[in-house]
Amino acid sequence: MTVEANDLCPIFVPEVARHSPTFTLLRARRRDTPESLDIALCGVPTDFTTTQRVGSRYGPAQAREYSRMIRLGHAVTRVFPFDLARIADVGDAPVDPLAVDWTIQSIQRFFEEIAAAGARPLAIGGEHTITLPILRAIAKPPAGPVGVVHFDAHPDTIDEIDGNRINTGTPFRRSVEEGLTDPTRHVMIGIRGTMYSTEEFDWALEQGMTIIGMDELEEMTAKGVVAKIREVMGDRQVYVTIDLDGLDPAVLPGTNYPEPGGVSIRDAQIILRGLRGLNVIGADVNELCPPADMSGNSAVVVVNLMFELLCVMAERVAAERAAAAEQDG
Repeated sequence: MTVEANDLCPIFVPEVARHSPTFTLLRARRRDTPESLDIALCGVPTDFTTTQRVGSRYGPAQAREYSRMIRLGHAVTRVFPFDLARIADVGDAPVDPLAVDWTIQSIQRFFEEIAAAGARPLAIGGEHTITLPILRAIAKPPAGPVGVVHFDAHPDTIDEIDGNRINTGTPFRRSVEEGLTDPTRHVMIGIRGTMYSTEEFDWALEQGMTIIGMDELEEMTAKGVVAKIREVMGDRQVYVTIDLDGLDPAVLPGTNYPEPGGVSIRDAQIILRGLRGLNVIGADVNELCPPADMSGNSAVVVVNLMFELLCVMAERVAAERAAAAEQDG
């Protein structure tokens, strides 16, 4: 069956068989540049500062392969994102595993190009370090500082690890210091597990960040977490980052730093759907580690979480376009 592409978004590739050797993120068309797009799907294949399991550099490639599982629309919200926004896979940010500093700058330049085109990035990593150069690119004035919805087992607010100030454990310490993110509008979900010291927690709380640990999530329920996020974020710009160790490794073992007792897939779905209407200007899903889950089940979860985010972002794009048209009319 062939589905005709519409004028708004001739991007989806339903005519390509699911077993086709050409894989793209969420089965969107491949584009060499982000020009004229509303949402740019992309990968950041890095794991250069990872201190435990390595392998998340292969996350974007596996996400593309398992994107064959994705269909056109959302069964619950009835959102069909490719009907609402211009979406394409623009490839991967250039990286060099032998040049970490250059790679951080290269990632930033890649996302600056996306931002300059007026597109919103939806990225798959790669380690959690990627969030900092993405924010450097898209949260510059007048956009920044932005709010953050942050799934994770760890706050990632350490000052430095072994003298290194940019790594998987430090992105939100740096983002606050650089004025990219507003700590009073930063909500962490799923925090638990072991720690180096209390300092990373103490610093986060002193800055005004909201930490929802697993015990709190269980008491609040997923709907309570949604209410808290919406209260904190308002209608100002929001960035969403999903470190996959925030989820329970019983159902998502393929990640770099697994911590027992995490967020369930069901709760993650409810929380992400609860973001509908928020001004999400970008998002990433990170630390998918294919070698840690040879079954591929982790990748299935990841592409579905990306689709949840795509629906939220596309719906907001369509709402803004309709509002602009009404104002012009």
